[in-house]
Amino acid sequence: MATFDQFIASIRTEFGEQGAGKKFEVFCKWFLENDPEWSKTVDKVWLWDDYHNKWQRQDLGTDLVFRDNEGLIWAVQAKCYGEHRTTTKGDMNSFLNDMGRTGVDRGLWIRLSAYLSSHCDDFLFPLTIL
Repeated sequence: MATFDQFIASIRTEFGEQGAGKKFEVFCKWFLENDPEWSKTVDKVWLWDDYHNKWQRQDLGTDLVFRDNEGLIWAVQAKCYGEHRTTTKGDMNSFLNDMGRTGVDRGLWIRLSAYLSSHCDDFLFPLTIL
């Protein structure tokens, strides 16, 4: 069985950086549905293209949406950046804009990189970072 790092490396090799991002979104959907902790919270998960109540046509910030067991809607951003890349406020802007929309109750930022720029700290609430 491959390790998680091997899995991520294989999708980057096979699909390139852009394509790997889409495959990572599919993995994140699976993870939210199957992880022993998150699956207790999650009722239904949609990839952005499959979400029935989109607030815009394109994926400009939100990659997935899920409804939790309390009926709250979570916008999810999934970033498949390299582990040494720093996530910047610019990377977060369009997703943070989605967080202010009617119909979005919570946000979840899933990222592979270990680093956040210092400017991101001011904008993380009310995001859950995984």
